[in-house]
Amino acid sequence: MIRRKGEKERMNEKDACKRERKVRLSPSRTTLMTVLTMMLLVLSFSATPALAKKPDTKMMDTVIGSYAIDGTTVYFVSHVTGIIKWIVEPTDYLEWPDDSGQLIPVNGEFWVKTSSFEHDRLFGDDSQISITSQGSRYVGTFEVVPTPLEFPGLPPYMPMPKDGLMSMHTLLKFYGELGTTKYHTIIRYVDFVPDVLLQKLLPPPQPRGRVSALLTGTIADDGLDTNENLLYEYLVLSVEVGVRTPGFYTVSAFGLLDASYNLINVYGSNSLYLDRGTHFVECVLDGPTIYASGVNPSMVSSIDLYDESFNLLGSMSELPLSREYSFEEFERPAAFLTGVIYDEGVDVDSDGTFDFLEVGVEVSVTSSGMFLVTVNGLFDSAHNYISVWNENFTYLDVGVQVVDVSLYGPGIYASGFDPASVTFIDLRDDYYNWLGDLFDVPLSREYSYTEFDLPPASLTGTIYDGGVDVDSDGAFDYLEVGVEVEVSEAGNYVVDASQLRDLYYNHVNVRDSESLYLNVGTHIVDLTLNGPTIHASEINPSFVAQINLWDEYLHTLDVAQDVPLSTEYSYTEFDTPGASLTGLITDQGVDTDDPPDGKFDYLEIGVQIEVSEAGTYIVEADTLLDELDNFIWAWGSGSAYLDVGTQFVYLQLDGPPIYSQTLNPNRLSSLSLYDDNYNYLGRINDIPLSRTYLYTEFDA
Repeated sequence: MIRRKGEKERMNEKDACKRERKVRLSPSRTTLMTVLTMMLLVLSFSATPALAKKPDTKMMDTVIGSYAIDGTTVYFVSHVTGIIKWIVEPTDYLEWPDDSGQLIPVNGEFWVKTSSFEHDRLFGDDSQISITSQGSRYVGTFEVVPTPLEFPGLPPYMPMPKDGLMSMHTLLKFYGELGTTKYHTIIRYVDFVPDVLLQKLLPPPQPRGRVSALLTGTIADDGLDTNENLLYEYLVLSVEVGVRTPGFYTVSAFGLLDASYNLINVYGSNSLYLDRGTHFVECVLDGPTIYASGVNPSMVSSIDLYDESFNLLGSMSELPLSREYSFEEFERPAAFLTGVIYDEGVDVDSDGTFDFLEVGVEVSVTSSGMFLVTVNGLFDSAHNYISVWNENFTYLDVGVQVVDVSLYGPGIYASGFDPASVTFIDLRDDYYNWLGDLFDVPLSREYSYTEFDLPPASLTGTIYDGGVDVDSDGAFDYLEVGVEVEVSEAGNYVVDASQLRDLYYNHVNVRDSESLYLNVGTHIVDLTLNGPTIHASEINPSFVAQINLWDEYLHTLDVAQDVPLSTEYSYTEFDTPGASLTGLITDQGVDTDDPPDGKFDYLEIGVQIEVSEAGTYIVEADTLLDELDNFIWAWGSGSAYLDVGTQFVYLQLDGPPIYSQTLNPNRLSSLSLYDDNYNYLGRINDIPLSRTYLYTEFDA
């Protein structure tokens, strides 16, 4: 047995203490703890400590606890499984249980990147009930600490969460042979840990950094009945905000959840001036929308706090309401979809084919007003999607009404699919509050696409292409693609070419479109695709990935995909970009407050660019990374006119978003370079900063 060096006497005392505690247990508790002990899964190391260090994926025990559910006491052992990395190596390893050959770490600290929790459970009544958890996840650090003597049967050292995030999850209870399932309370990780153990082992709360305002975590809620009909027109959320710097702030609340995580798509926000101190800011959520969902809310999905520049200052998610509300407590919507639709083809010009497919949506109105009905898409019998949509914003009187929405016939013909159902129907009031929706609603019959009008113009499938060298320097400034269009009705049209690709489906992000009037006949519409972007991609194009033809209202008339070019072009045939990223950057935190408050308002990045052609260039930084590859969502852009030579463009990444994510950046995820027409000129990835910045160095 391997023990900590120099602590043999202490371990003997500890074993004696453990034996003394076991004697005091009742027979039933002794049996229970014996079984629980057998259930504990510890780090499976070999007998040699050196081979046990730095595991890639292991299971580590947390603590035993219990809770009551439907009158049944559940005892459990929790395990952390995931990719772990030792931050502070264990001082040694200890065999536990005795003579088991299994080793547990002594002290130390480790980090879990992505993990799940598993909970073994025992029941005193042998009721054949089992419980599983769904969606559990913890990301953060654990500290291996001595286990208090109040908890016999546990290993002498246990991992405890030090910092990190635990998602909430749902418990499902299966009733043995009855085959029934019941959803239960949503719980957090801390609910698995006995309070006395938390108080003994968790570090004290850390003081907050200097912030202009913060969400305290306290909310209140109540239904509001404005017309005294005993139904709530609104659910009012009162969100507590602590303000250090007076100013304008916005609190927004998005979504409600029931106990099974069904989402109610409702939103409310409030923007106002707040003085220094603690305030409650009210966000009003629409009651009829809650009723229309048919879901009983018990949590707020998310609450966000922004400053006057709309920088995110704080966010909270899955916040419990004071109680579970029934959707039936709320005001009925002023209108609802009955689920009935009517449809027919409409031939406006009596040419024997349909100009439109008219969909009549039945709406039952209890309070007259303006309403918006949207019909989005059609399916054929194989659920191939037909991209047509329209909406009708109209006044409706009380009663059952039919709202007609017309879908463009040539767009249906152009798809080549036979419509059999409506993909999506949506109803909203004049404030855009959601009142109901329908999915995959069958039409009265399957229509043939040939029953609808031919598009007034179409792509012939023929294109012409060639490299164009404008400045006679021996390299192409752009790739010209001539798209052949057959026009049967004169009018305004848009031809669009989007992306090139090589033989291996690598894509070049180039695009051009041309809007023009075309007479009846065959036309070639020339599009130009930027040469330096092709060169920067280092991809040899062989195809145009997609060509679109639209009318002046952007109805789709035709689409062609993967259209072959006349030859495979080498990217080296095209002009090199007028500027390139050298890969060198500078960085520093900047405190703009007067007087300085000691916190960075933003992270300034200086990006070195080698310029061969003077002009305006744009640099974008997309997210930061910490040493464990966690993304820190911060974005910045800078542009400047640059002369020939080595130049710098400076951009700023706001400090509060860095602070709010509580991660320490040490490099940039990517930097991208564009010209003044936003043509892509290059990218570099994974760029180290000069040092690791602590998130606490930034303003919140």
